[in-house]
Amino acid sequence: MWGSDQQFDLTPGTELSKQVSRVDYGRPETWTFLLANKVTAGFAPAPVAGTVDIAFDLFIGSGRSTISVRNFVVFQVNIPNLTNAAVGPLLWATTAQSPQRTFPPAGNEFTISEFPAQSINAQARVLFTCVDPLATVSLVASGFFSPRTHVRPEWFKGGTFKGGENDGM
Repeated sequence: MWGSDQQFDLTPGTELSKQVSRVDYGRPETWTFLLANKVTAGFAPAPVAGTVDIAFDLFIGSGRSTISVRNFVVFQVNIPNLTNAAVGPLLWATTAQSPQRTFPPAGNEFTISEFPAQSINAQARVLFTCVDPLATVSLVASGFFSPRTHVRPEWFKGGTFKGGENDGM
C-alpha cells in the first residue's frame, strides 16, 4: 500500500494543496483507495462558524498518458462554533462518484471503488472559509492506494526477493 498523511494549518480564504500519495508502479494495475481527513483543532476569538472544504485531485497515468481528475472525492466540514471547536470525527471514503456522462447532464452518475493506472499522484486541496480573519483550523488529510492484486515476478523465480524479505521477514 502507498500513501501518507499531510498536516494543514489554515487561515480564512487560504487554499493549500499537498501531495498525499505518489505511486509509480511497474505495470498497469487496478487500484483501490482510502481517502480521509480529520479536523484536529480550531480557534476563533469570538463565536463564529467556519467551513473547511477538502478535495482530493488525482493525476492518473499509464505509460506516457496522464489524465487529471479534479475533485475525485470531496468532503465538507461545517464547524458551528470555532471558539469551542472540538476535534472532528475521521471522515473517509473508499468510493467516489463518477461525473455525468452526458451533456446536458441526465443524472447518470455511478459509484466507483477502483480504477486502472500505472502511476498515481494524489493531492489534497483544502480551503477554509470564515468571516473572522483571526480564525484558524488545523486538519490532517490522508490518501492511501493499494493494488487489487500484487503478484511479484520473484514469486516465480524460486522465492528469492531483492529486498531481503524471505521467510516472511
